[in-house]
Order: sequence, then C-alpha cells, then structure tokens
Amino acid sequence: MTAIAAHRSGAWSASFYAGFTMLTIAEAFGVGRLSVHVSVLLLAAYLAVEAARVPAIQRGTGLLLGAAGLALGAWSGRLPETAIGGAERALQFLVLFAAVACLRLPALASPSMRAVGDHVVSQPPGRRFLAVELGSHLFGAVLNLAGLQFVATVIERNRDPALRRRLAAAVLRGYSAASCWSPLFVSLAVVLTVVPGLGWLDVAPMGLCAAAVLLAIGWLSDRLTRAQPLPAPRLKAETESAPGIGGAWLRVCGLFLSLFVPTLLLVEAVPLPIPIAIGVIGPLHAILWLSAIRRGKVPGGGALPAVGRSLLAEVRGHFPALRGEVLLFTGASLFGSGLAVVIAGSGATLPLPTGDAAIPAIIVMVVACGALGLHPVVPMIVIGEAFPPARLGLPADVMAVCLLTSWGLATLASPFSALALYIGRMLGVSVWTVAWRWNGAYALGSALAVSATLVLLRRLFGA
Repeated sequence: MTAIAAHRSGAWSASFYAGFTMLTIAEAFGVGRLSVHVSVLLLAAYLAVEAARVPAIQRGTGLLLGAAGLALGAWSGRLPETAIGGAERALQFLVLFAAVACLRLPALASPSMRAVGDHVVSQPPGRRFLAVELGSHLFGAVLNLAGLQFVATVIERNRDPALRRRLAAAVLRGYSAASCWSPLFVSLAVVLTVVPGLGWLDVAPMGLCAAAVLLAIGWLSDRLTRAQPLPAPRLKAETESAPGIGGAWLRVCGLFLSLFVPTLLLVEAVPLPIPIAIGVIGPLHAILWLSAIRRGKVPGGGALPAVGRSLLAEVRGHFPALRGEVLLFTGASLFGSGLAVVIAGSGATLPLPTGDAAIPAIIVMVVACGALGLHPVVPMIVIGEAFPPARLGLPADVMAVCLLTSWGLATLASPFSALALYIGRMLGVSVWTVAWRWNGAYALGSALAVSATLVLLRRLFGA
C-alpha cells in the first residue's frame, strides 16, 4: 500500500471510529436503537479497512473468534441476536479506548507527569521496584494504557538491560493490578455488564484489597529473586525537578481527581455506564489539560481552537492504530456471546465447584485461558452469562472481583496482550518471554494467593 493510500485509508477508518463512538454515546442518552445498527455498520467498515494491516497472529485470532461466535449463533438459531449483541457489547468498550486515546497526548506532554515519573524511577535501589510498581498502578488506574506508556517511556531512557527488565516487571505488575478496581479499565465495564446489579462502589473496596495483595506479591517476588541491587539511574528528576517535586505530585493528584470525580458523578447521578461516562468526560478533560500545558509553555498557545486541532490530529492518527485491539476485542465479544447463547439454550448443567471452591476455579481458569492466548473477555462473558453468582453459590460482588482480578493476571500471562506486545517491543524480546518466562509463575502464584484472600474476606464478612 502506498503512503498516500495508507493515509487515505487511515482517514476513513478514523472517521468510522469517531462515528461509532459518538453514536454509541448518543444511544446511551436515549437517541434510539437506530444508532446501534448504524454503529455496528461503522464498526464493520472500520474492520474492513484496517483488518489487513493487523499483525498476522492477531488477525487470525480475531477473525477465528468472530467467525466461531457467529457460527455458534447460527447453529443455535439466534444469529442476529448474537451478532448485534456481541458487536453492541464491544462498542461500549471501544468508546473507552477512544477516551484513553484522547488522554494520551496531554499525559505524555505534561511536565508534572514527567517530573513525577522521573522521581519514581530515580528512587534508591532498596525501594525503587516498589516505587515504580506503585507509580505504574496509579498512572495506569487513572490513564489506562496512556499511563502505562508514560511510565514505560521513562524506563526506556535507562540503558542498563538488567535494570530495564526489573523495572519493566514492576510496570507490568503494577499496571495489571489496577484492573481489580479502576473504573477506567475495560475489565470493570465487562464485569458490570455480565454480573448485573452492581456498581463501581460495590466492587471497589474488595477490588482494592485484591490489588494490594497483587502489589505485595510483585514486590516480594522481586526481593526474593533479584541479584545485587543496581545503582539508581541518574535522571533529570534528581537535579532540576527534585526541589519542586511536591508541587508536581499535588498537580498530578489534582489532575487525576478532576478526571475521576466528574466521571463517577455521571455514573452515579445520571446514571451512565462507565465507558460512556468516560467517553464524555475524557475528551473534555484532555482539551482542558492540554490547554493548560500549552498556556504555561507559550503565551496564547492554550487557545481552545488550536488545542482542539492538535487533539484531533492525535486521535486521527491513533484511532487506526487501535486496529489490532478492535479486531481482537470484537472477535472475542462475538465468540463469548455465541458460546453463552449455546450454553444457555442447551440447558446443560456442568459440574461446577460452588462456594469457596468456585473462587480459585474462576481465577485459575481465566488466567489459564489467557496464557493459552484466549482473550480474557471470552471466559468472562461465558462465566458471567451462563453461570450466574447464585448458581456458583457466591455473592455477586465476590464473583465480580474474581473476574476483575483474573483479567489483570490473564493479560500478564497472555503472549497476545497489549502489555506483552508493548513491553516486548520496547525491550526487544519476544512476547513469549514477557508473558510465559517472566510472568507465568507470578500469574499462577498470584492467582492462588488472591483466591485465598477472597475466600478469607468472604468468610470474615459472612458473604
């Protein structure tokens, strides 16, 4: 494909993505069901334009999952329901990806974010791993993949291979633990869809406990396996940024609260699904954030029209780059919907563990599926829709946290996850090394430890 043709196809696919994003948000505000069908058509058009440019493994996996899901729907006599339902489920989550794409530009351009990131990475050897792990957890929880990219960019500037690998492990484990509770993770949106009747406030406290366990295991595993402590990297934060680091931290916390609070108000007061609320607040927050950054650098540079054009150019270039995630997520959603329809329609009664035994069974099964390359949305949709909490003998909030925890661990152990792809590309190693060799044992051990924690919490609170 020539550069001109690629540019044109990218412009078309960016328009398709923006179109189904805005229509999905509009439908949540009651515009009508017609917008859903138009959104599905725009999603299909996006995939038709971009599918050929998806890496071969991702493309094959996504297409196979989608085709299998549609075949299952046809076999059960419910093809339209499977196709529209699976695509509609995926659309809400793709709105979340769009909001994160908008936040990426100001996050990477923010001097305060850069100062805080350098401060985290420049900690002394005794506490550097924990600092990076917690920093990745915080940035990832609020900025999702934009936070991961920011912390990883700070690490990338260090050239010591051994140190980069350890810090990459801290980034991965801190970021994945945020899936246990953060409303900006697609995992929460999936879980609240397949386990109805719950809100973010219902799962956040127990999810934070699970995240604390994962962070502690990540730090402890580093303490037990690391070699002699390495000298701290010499970064700009140690000289120029150190005197004002307190102010930088305050500004970053203020930025995070200004994103979280309006989002949660929309979720609780309107109410809106979490991806839709973030889809509304994220672009507005990004415009104001970028305007403040540019106003501080160049007088008059924060004018809203100029900022809007810069942000539009950023997302226009970034939306086509989401092709792999869109194809995998849509295919996984279709497959999960088709499989759930077949199981629900068959009336099968599978011998499933119940009560406390169901907790490790859920988590280990989802993590194992992830390690085998299956997107965690597939087992989560199947478990949530075909085996409701009452059938497993679990409270809804406990089952939801099981699924949230297993999502993060599954993405760590999966060779096809965005985490493995990004870190593998940054460090120049294979995704199999990142997923299986570096994180396989950690994911399995963490699955068992967090299962024991959730069983204990269930017994303590009499759930």
